[in-house]
Amino acid sequence: MRESRRFSVHLALGSVAVADVLLWEKWWECFSALAILFFWAKSASLLNRLLLPLRNLEVSEEIIIKAADEMRVWVNYALSIARDIAIGGNLRLFIQVALCSCYISFIGNFFNFLTLLYIGQVPKSN
Repeated sequence: MRESRRFSVHLALGSVAVADVLLWEKWWECFSALAILFFWAKSASLLNRLLLPLRNLEVSEEIIIKAADEMRVWVNYALSIARDIAIGGNLRLFIQVALCSCYISFIGNFFNFLTLLYIGQVPKSN
């Protein structure tokens, strides 16, 4: 039996400080850092000062092509199922798709409710 290795999200993101900023766990510090960057950029344009050196955030063409290729496979698979249902008259497959859609809808509604509860509880915990 294979052992599963678990590690925290904080370790995956590099460090605790970086993870706190990316996950907005310390939202006041994140907000203040973003506000400082915003006001620095605005003051730099008004006072003719240099901007802070920030790297350009770009998505490479390779990543887009890989994502589009993966999406093409999934879309073609979904279209083949839809074709089997519509033209083939496959009643069993139609019932499976209908039940899966109902199940996904039920689970989706549950998570929306949990998100609403989470949003309602987050300001109270601080």
